[in-house]
Amino acid sequence: MKSSFNLQGRLRFSRFVHLFHRDGVVAVYHALSQETVFLQEEIARLIRKFINPIPPSNLLSSLPRRRDQQTLLHLIRFLTKAKIVVPPDYDEDSELEEVQRRYHIGQPIISIIYLLLTDRCNFACSYCVIENAIPQGHRFSQMSPRTIRRGLDLFAQCLADNPVDPQQKMVIFYGGEPLLNRRGFFAALEYIAALQERGILPSDLQKTLNTNGSLISGEVAKAIVEHGINVSISIDGPAALHDECRKYRSGRGTFYAALRGFRKLREIGAKVSVSCTIGGHNIATLSSEVFPWIVQELGVQGLGFNLLCDSPDYRLSSEEYVGQATEAIIEAFQIGRQLGVYEDRMMRKINAFVNGMVHPADCAGCGRQLVISPDGKVGVCSAFTGSKEYFVGDVEGGFNPFMDEVFIEWSKRSPLMIPQCMKCEALGICGGGCVYNAKLLHGTIWGIDPRFCIHSKRVLNWMIWDLHDQEPIHS
Repeated sequence: MKSSFNLQGRLRFSRFVHLFHRDGVVAVYHALSQETVFLQEEIARLIRKFINPIPPSNLLSSLPRRRDQQTLLHLIRFLTKAKIVVPPDYDEDSELEEVQRRYHIGQPIISIIYLLLTDRCNFACSYCVIENAIPQGHRFSQMSPRTIRRGLDLFAQCLADNPVDPQQKMVIFYGGEPLLNRRGFFAALEYIAALQERGILPSDLQKTLNTNGSLISGEVAKAIVEHGINVSISIDGPAALHDECRKYRSGRGTFYAALRGFRKLREIGAKVSVSCTIGGHNIATLSSEVFPWIVQELGVQGLGFNLLCDSPDYRLSSEEYVGQATEAIIEAFQIGRQLGVYEDRMMRKINAFVNGMVHPADCAGCGRQLVISPDGKVGVCSAFTGSKEYFVGDVEGGFNPFMDEVFIEWSKRSPLMIPQCMKCEALGICGGGCVYNAKLLHGTIWGIDPRFCIHSKRVLNWMIWDLHDQEPIHS
């Protein structure tokens, strides 16, 4: 049988292609395009022979049935079109550079502002990444209304100056516990509304409050509803589990204070979700007890699980912990999707995988956000609030993040730019994890966050075989 695809050794697998094996099936996966093809093991062996540098000259004729010959050639055509199989001189560097350009890697595009209304907190959670990184002698403070206005003015200017228009623009109220600065919170809402009325900030600007829930008064709840604020309250499960790590400074548990705030918001019709940190206190029962409790007792439609970050003084995470946490997140996600409840951390990767996209950075600190400290300094990451490392501007100083070396360097920090990530199967869906954690462990933002190496590879493996279980095999 004659065919122009019988190229006799002039094809190879792309270097971005990875093979996954299970029960006689091979998943052929392209880490940049997310193209996934499922083949029977014997078909995969034939394809490997076909693109062998010195293929058998009689490979096609050795197939007894014409239909088998046509199937093999059809698959080779398909794999070639999908760039899974490429000529030996194919320029994958150009392919990678095109993806980098498409996702504006190395180009700050500001779409989020974090207003750290205060770096103080009324809780003393044992795993807090902010508090555990606060140096000795640090002076805690609250953001003044003037600093809030200047920060929002800077954000509005950045939105206007962006090289491309980001689809999602967001203000995030953060801390510490942001509601310890109620005056600042209300001043921010008033000023945002004024800027929106004048067309300086967009009408579809999203507003999010990350809070421990303990300071939700009636007045605060009413303002949250009136201004359309999305609220995320930190709750780690039922009382006994939550209170193991999330305590007041006196040592008293915080569960009922957080629950009161949550319920007050729900009663008034606010949009409220849950942020749940996974640690030794709840990891063993995350999918069997914690997740069902959050869904059934709190009635949420969405939540986010957080992996522990290390601190300057001691490591909170380990390979065993990350593996166990990831398996628990996957189990919880499988339960949740049957109920229409979705988890944010999984959905970031699933959206990329399903839509044939790349997830270039898991953290908006990589060129997508401004972080304003309580004293008006401008940085890239809230975890450095105490040390002020990577806080390189000031809201009073006409700061331009698009020209700043730190913001530009952080905007490059993606697996798509890290050499040791190039051969990883999770290259396109990982996002690179936490830059703070990488810096802490390696002394450079270009280090690897090892938690996400484990987490992303396991999630990818699950997504591939979950897709297979939902679709018929391709051959």
